[in-house]
Amino acid sequence: MARSLIRHFDVTIPAGTPRANPLVSTTRFDPAIVERIEWLFPAGCAGQVGIQIGARGVQIVPFNSSQFLVRTGDSSGAEVEGLHKTGDWSVIGYNTGAFDHTVHVTFHARPVTDPDEQRFTLDYTDPILGIGAS
Repeated sequence: MARSLIRHFDVTIPAGTPRANPLVSTTRFDPAIVERIEWLFPAGCAGQVGIQIGARGVQIVPFNSSQFLVRTGDSSGAEVEGLHKTGDWSVIGYNTGAFDHTVHVTFHARPVTDPDEQRFTLDYTDPILGIGAS
């Protein structure tokens, strides 16, 4: 069974950050297969803070285009699969309120197996040199 990696990020979104020009905060970690993403909004957000989870500023979650996750004093998450394995993620957020707010984002992942650690089997034999048989 593969070990689980938990990568946690506290992302502070300054007051007055408009939805039309959100802050992009990088959340990088070693290459891994992300299986679940969770988020926690503080109680003071009052519906004025929204985030997207993305890669290099391109939205991935929520899955419906141009929408944001908007919560107040709530936590939730999403099971994900088939996403990139680079570890190059970002949190895209706005805050139309009067106070800075910190949203907590956690990635649950498993390591990417290093191809050099996998066994390589060659199933071709060169007819002239006679090499390559497994």
